[in-house]
Amino acid sequence: MDMDRRGVLLGAIAVAVSSKAAASNPILAAGVAKTPAQRCARLMASALRSIGSDRCVAEAERLESLGPTHGAVALHLRKFGLGAADATLIAGALERLTPDEAAALSSFSISYNAGVGDDGAAALAKALPADLPEIGFVGCALGDPAGQALLGWAKAGDRPKMICVEGNRFSADLRDAFRHVARQRSGTTVIV
Repeated sequence: MDMDRRGVLLGAIAVAVSSKAAASNPILAAGVAKTPAQRCARLMASALRSIGSDRCVAEAERLESLGPTHGAVALHLRKFGLGAADATLIAGALERLTPDEAAALSSFSISYNAGVGDDGAAALAKALPADLPEIGFVGCALGDPAGQALLGWAKAGDRPKMICVEGNRFSADLRDAFRHVARQRSGTTVIV
């Protein structure tokens, strides 16, 4: 076979293989994510697919279906049965967001996942975008170490509007520190 025909044949095989891969992979089938919200959603979906539970895969599919008209991404993982390792995977995805992708994340909740623990919650707090408007870590059995990490994010954050951290094992002093953030920041609601 001459080199010209071989090149054409190899090119056709590559197109066929990539088309089949795209058809079987929702991320590839959906095409290239063009908006910051789509890129944010796809990165979060990838982390959820890595976790692999039925609920995480279903949420990944929802995120992957977001079209270019979606300007914001709400990531609500309430009662997903997540553990510390899962939280660390999600934190890794959050850390990889570019500033414009991070700005597309409008809300993040990992509430009612008692397995996340202090280490998982602290990893998430470190990775949360500074301008994230809403967080939920309700009923995660968190102690003061995770609470301090979340408080640090709240104090440094650019625009937290809603911080829901009730139902954890925070000390009275830490709960007061969260309430102080609400008093210091006009327009910020803290439920602790």
